[in-house]
Amino acid sequence: MGSKYASLIFDGKIKGMELAALTRMRPPYSGMLKAAVDSGVPVFDSADDIFKEAEKGVLRLDAVVIATPHISHEDIAVKAFEHGLNVLTDKPSGVYSRQARNMEEAADKSGKVFSIVFNQRTSPVYIKLKEILKSGKYGELKRVNWIVTDWYRPEKYYTSSSWHSTWKRGLKNVDDTFCVTGVK
Repeated sequence: MGSKYASLIFDGKIKGMELAALTRMRPPYSGMLKAAVDSGVPVFDSADDIFKEAEKGVLRLDAVVIATPHISHEDIAVKAFEHGLNVLTDKPSGVYSRQARNMEEAADKSGKVFSIVFNQRTSPVYIKLKEILKSGKYGELKRVNWIVTDWYRPEKYYTSSSWHSTWKRGLKNVDDTFCVTGVK
């Protein structure tokens, strides 16, 4: 998703945002950002390297967009807040609920904006469900048990990237985030 978000920003499709830096782009996704790199958008090995360059004044950043394996969201977000940056992270907020709380506490302490992308919220089925729940037509919500059975992911999904979790490998902490500037 990081490559997709970065492409949208670089192509000017996100009003008020300008792509300032990228981290570790891997094939096949790096091809999506060739124009950005060719135009001079710097590529760093890690989010920490980006934060160091911003601290030195080499990069001017207002925010980071985190689109990494979810195990690394908390660490990068907390560091971004410590550097005075706003944060938009892809879902989920983390592997454990404590990670989400840590990010929220760091955001509150920093006074910066913190948001999480929940891409399913605009799906018609979820919009309709929200309408039904808000209407009270069926009474007060007591409990929800929702099992999604049509999100089957074949083995190819898990073998397509080193960070996709498997029983054998578990989760790996891979840093594939990118940063943006000019957030208005």
